[in-house]
Amino acid sequence: MSLPPAICQTPDDRIWIAHDNRIDVQPRDAGDPDPSIANGTAVRAMLCAVSGQVWVGTSNGLLEVTANRIRRMTMADGLADSVVISLAQSRDG
Repeated sequence: MSLPPAICQTPDDRIWIAHDNRIDVQPRDAGDPDPSIANGTAVRAMLCAVSGQVWVGTSNGLLEVTANRIRRMTMADGLADSVVISLAQSRDG
């Protein structure tokens, strides 16, 4: 068994755990995204922002997960590369 590529905790104390191509949230809530939000792409990085958003770096772009939507960003949206392997939050959020 290998370690998950990313784990983060949201401000509401929920734990997001990335696996190769899915994401688990503990404890689960009815409004949580489907665990398959990575849509078959490898999860490489994850960031739980202080604002409550969860950012997921994958082998096929970046996902922004909010309470009511999931938005995928790719090179067509301005990313330098399709593969996102690390994420960081600035001091001001």
